[in-house]
Order: sequence, then C-alpha cells, then structure tokens
Amino acid sequence: MIPTDKNAPPYVTNQSTAILAHLKLHGSIMEDEARDMYGVRALRSRISDLRKSGVEIGGEWVLFTSRYGNAGRIMKYIFKT
Repeated sequence: MIPTDKNAPPYVTNQSTAILAHLKLHGSIMEDEARDMYGVRALRSRISDLRKSGVEIGGEWVLFTSRYGNAGRIMKYIFKT
C-alpha cells in the first residue's frame, strides 16, 4: 500500500519501506501512526521483517489509561542510528 503521509519519500513501495522511511524521518512509530498513516495493521510483523533484514530497531513500552479508566501499554518502536 502506498502511504498517505505526504512527507513519505517517493521510493516507498510497500509497508516495510514505509515504516523504515517513517523511522528514519521521525525516529519512532507506534501502532496507531502505522495504521492511520500507512494502513499497516500488523506493525509488529513489519518491524520483525525489518529486523530480520538487519535494521536495528529498539522499543519501549508506553503506559496509557483507556477511555474506560483501565491501565494499558503499547510498544513504541525506535530507530537506532
């Protein structure tokens, strides 16, 4: 899927390259950004693909409170330069 983000480089041709371009440009990405900007519904799988190809990507848990007051966490993937 071609990304809808107008800041994405023109060489982005699939979800993995879209995620990599975003990481290089912004430094990190979370599931909601990947879904809303690039249509990626399986970010964890795309990150795994990138790691297998040699890209160094770290992660940290971000804590949040849901609209119903429940505590939760979500992974923030960080590009290692």
